[in-house]
Amino acid sequence: MKKGFTAEQIIKKLREAEVLMSKGEKIEQVIRKLGVSDVTHYRWRKEYGGVRPHYADIDARLIAMEHMKKLSLFVLSLVFLAGCATGDLTSRIHPGMTKDEVTGILGTPDAFERQGEYEALKFTNRFVSGWFWNRADYNVIFRDLRVIEYGPGKVHKDFDANILYIVPLE
Repeated sequence: MKKGFTAEQIIKKLREAEVLMSKGEKIEQVIRKLGVSDVTHYRWRKEYGGVRPHYADIDARLIAMEHMKKLSLFVLSLVFLAGCATGDLTSRIHPGMTKDEVTGILGTPDAFERQGEYEALKFTNRFVSGWFWNRADYNVIFRDLRVIEYGPGKVHKDFDANILYIVPLE
């Protein structure tokens, strides 16, 4: 009986044992063919876990990459869904809504401006459409506490006419 097997030789023998057992041979026959004692074979299986360590490392990395891929897809899906849901909020604004209805949909405004009987609420960095990269300042202009104009852009004042209006961004 040969003593002092290298790790590669042990792994090769364990692989050979796995192949023989997968073909239906009994463990006693396999151990005899390997030329080692049953104690040695079981010790090797215990130490090496019946797996090829250099392959096990590669397998672990592949499994980790698969998990990372699934996690990335999941996070990306959440970002798209969140963008769609938030973008949908701005599409629910329409003329004639009250200030309370608008703040109920879009939340607390980030800025407030008044010019005569006009009032503008500014919601900064909001999703304008359903896509996460399409963010803009979203404005809602009220007259007599009802929506008259809304959308992305910049609010301008006309001091002569004493009104507010939205100028779209280019």
